[in-house]
Formats: sequence, C-alpha cells, structure tokens
Amino acid sequence: MRLGGACGTTASSTVKPPADTCSDPASSNCVGLSSYYALDVTDQGNPVLLWEFSDPYLAYSFSGPAFITKGNSRYIVFLSGPTNYAGAAGQDLNIFILNLNPVDYTINQVHKFSGANRSGYTRVSALSSYSNAFGGKLFTNGVDYGGDGDTDAVFFGINQMTGNEGNPNWSGNVMGIKITGENPEAWEFGNVFNSAQKPVTQKIEYMNCFDMKYIYFGTGRWFYKTDEAGVNSNDHNYLYGVRIDDCIGGNCNLNNAHTSEESCSQLLSGNGSFAWSKVLEPKSGNYLMERLLSDPEPIDYADSVFFGTTEPNSDICSFGGRSRVWGLNCATGSALAISCDGAYEVDMSKVPPIWVPRTPGDITKVSSPENETTDWKEGAIIGDIQSAAEQARERKGRLLFWIEK
Repeated sequence: MRLGGACGTTASSTVKPPADTCSDPASSNCVGLSSYYALDVTDQGNPVLLWEFSDPYLAYSFSGPAFITKGNSRYIVFLSGPTNYAGAAGQDLNIFILNLNPVDYTINQVHKFSGANRSGYTRVSALSSYSNAFGGKLFTNGVDYGGDGDTDAVFFGINQMTGNEGNPNWSGNVMGIKITGENPEAWEFGNVFNSAQKPVTQKIEYMNCFDMKYIYFGTGRWFYKTDEAGVNSNDHNYLYGVRIDDCIGGNCNLNNAHTSEESCSQLLSGNGSFAWSKVLEPKSGNYLMERLLSDPEPIDYADSVFFGTTEPNSDICSFGGRSRVWGLNCATGSALAISCDGAYEVDMSKVPPIWVPRTPGDITKVSSPENETTDWKEGAIIGDIQSAAEQARERKGRLLFWIEK
C-alpha cells in the first residue's frame, strides 16, 4: 500500500485509522492499517490472494520486500516505514521476517525484531539505537556471495530523526542482516558504519566489481517539497561504494569513507573493507542540497556504477528541480576513464548509455559522462535509471517511473 492506509503508533503526527474501523490498532479486528499483499498470478486472468500482512508497528509499508532463499526455506523481509505522509519517524525501527511455506508460499510463521523490549518481539542490540527511525527501500533478493542460490546477506538503509517533528534533523546508516541458517532468530544484524551518516532512503545495490564485492548507495530523502533543504554550504549528501570482502564474517565497522583520490592506495594495499564517497552539492539559491532519489545502477560487465542525483527547487512555481547522472569506476569512485596506474581500468567500449526518467515525463538516453557527471538538466530523477543495453540483452521491461501521492 506504500503511503496508503494508516499507522498504529501513538505519536501525535501519526496518520491513524478511523476510530469506527479501528478503535485499538493492537486488536485483530482493526481495519485500515497499511498492509502488504501477496498474489498468485500464475493464472493472470484469475489472480489468487495468498496473504495479507500488517502490524501496528509496521507503520507505512514503504520498504517493499526482500525475498530470501536459504536451503529449503523461503522468507520475506519487511521494514517498518514512516508514520505520516511527510516521512516522519514516530516509532522505533522494526523488522518483520515472514517464513513462507516453500510449496504454496503462504505464511508459516512471522518473526518480529526490535531494539525495544516488546511482547512478541525478539530484542536485537544492533537495533537499540534506532528510536524514531524507519527502513529504506528493499525490493531485493539480497546478496548471494558464492552463487550457490542461497541468500547470504541483505543490506538496507535507515532514516533516523532527532530533534522534534516541527524542526527535525535526519541521520542514517546502512545495516546488514547476515543470513546464517534457516532460523531467523539466529540471524545477525550489524551496521556498516560505526557512526551516523546522512539518511539512506533508496535501495542498496550489490555488485562483483573487478572480482571484489561492493555495495552502492547514496544519501538523501524527499517526502515533501522542502524536505532536507540543507543547513548551509557545509551540509552535503554523499554517494558511496563500500568494499565488503572483509565484512562478510561480521560488521564492517567503517569509521569513515575515503575520497576517490585515496581509493587506489586502499585497493593496492589489499584493504578488504573500505568505502569511497563522492560529495554532492550543498544548497544554493532556490536549489536544495543534491541527493539520491533513485536506485544506483551497477553494471558488472563494464565495471562501472551510475547514479542519478537531484537538486529539488524550493520555488513554489517550479517543477521538480534539476538533475544529473554520475558515471563512476565501480572500484575507486573516480571518473570512468581513470584507473590506478593501469590497475582497475574500465573498458570504455563496454560502458553503455543510460536511460534516465525525469519529472517532466521524458525518458532520455544519456551517454556516459567524460568526467564524473553529466551537465545539469531540468527535472528530478525519481524513477530508476537503467542501462540502455540491458533491455536489448534481456528483452524484458523494468519499472522506470513511479510517482507517489
């Protein structure tokens, strides 16, 4: 339902269900909470409802699902979402793991995780610091490190609010769930960074980059026109590439990210867990600070990763803002044509153009930038950018443009 329905939390700004359909959100008779649905569309003319899932602590069903395979077991993961249309966080971060029947995909059991001591939930210490928080987008099958068909990990972003809802400050992090076996109660939860970063709202992408394991993401959010405008010229969002080869056995425990200029020394020294970052533009004039509002597009066969970033416009008469596309070496975060003295060199002949959807309604094909980014163009990028070569190779469609009301 995304931002449809209502939430069961008690925060004053929470969108609550009508009292005549839900006098008590904790009651099984409550009707009107935001929900997830599963449909069997084998017979597309006669879809069958498999199940509906909701919970008073789910809030809005914003994250979407992660589908996990481990041995003979199948699971769906959901994260608790924002508690109103402005992206507020009126409760703790909660994680819901649905153990599915592997034959008919109905729900066998629901596992609930929180950092709080709450009846019916398993307390996870890694979640204890995430009060007033919600999870970013999932829409993933997780990470299969060895290619054996089993999910090894799921990564997701976090938005956390400090201060008050009238004047919120937002921070975030990236969390990983290590899938250790077929019992979700034994799965391990850990942060990628030791300290808070900017909020991470979009999907975390994984790629095998020059035979190294990386995740890619960016920071930023935009639930309303002036959301996270930026405080001053020192307030920035970031793009990240994180090498996680040495994180597989536990938490990454990264203190900070390196500039792309420092990446070569980190790689050539054999550092198996480090991050590179790109600093996005601060607010300037009517433009709010630059942010990532679409999913990264890693392209494994070209050892490259693309991001579509947006600067929303605060002018009430403007539409969307302006945006640009970043094309980067997946290992270093440098421009595509820059290598480490011949090591980690991108074959530019393999780098495809990119489809870019923008708020004016156009979907344009953008050539790979000669430097790190293209020029600015009118319109926000809020749908996912996509390799123009991918559709030709796979001959299947993918959602490019999504507007939420």
